Amino acid sequence: MSRNAEAALLAGAAVLAALGISIVRVAGGESPDAQTALTFLVVALAFGSLHLAFRQWAANASPYLLPLTALLTAVGLVEIFRLDPSAAGLQRWWLLIAAGLGVATLAVLGSSGTDLLVRYRYLFLTAAVVSFMLPLLPSAWALGGVEVNGSRLWLQLRLFDTTLVRFQPGEIGKLFLVIFLASYLASRHAAL
Repeated sequence: MSRNAEAALLAGAAVLAALGISIVRVAGGESPDAQTALTFLVVALAFGSLHLAFRQWAANASPYLLPLTALLTAVGLVEIFRLDPSAAGLQRWWLLIAAGLGVATLAVLGSSGTDLLVRYRYLFLTAAVVSFMLPLLPSAWALGGVEVNGSRLWLQLRLFDTTLVRFQPGEIGKLFLVIFLASYLASRHAAL
């Protein structure tokens, strides 16, 4: 598959997201509004920028992964909108932030190569272990673990008894662990 076909599939995913939002609104007795166009623009901008970044800095990357990711993201956005439209607005912001981080990562790795990841692989392993252990911090601290729905996977940042941010550091830890394992296995592939 060529990069042009990849671009067409990405545009199709953006259309699918907008069409899904429209269907949800019509099924709820409302007419399509600016949410539909905004969803199309956000998905097109996020994955369009990633597509251009892949063309610029990772031309040999597989052209199949980004359209599949866009398709899953489009379906996820529609499902989130169906359940809670205000949460879908927040999810659109997260999509733009993630796409920006992805473009920045491709720019850094495109200029320095993946040797940077191989060189600091044990630092990524350490960061993964620390991320997995962060929820064990005492909840009385300003940055401490908290139990939600019976599991202590969350970390919250509080300031003057007001929760500012709550997230799962294990999700970031998984990313660090994948980077470590990929760089470790790439350097030891002859022994395997």
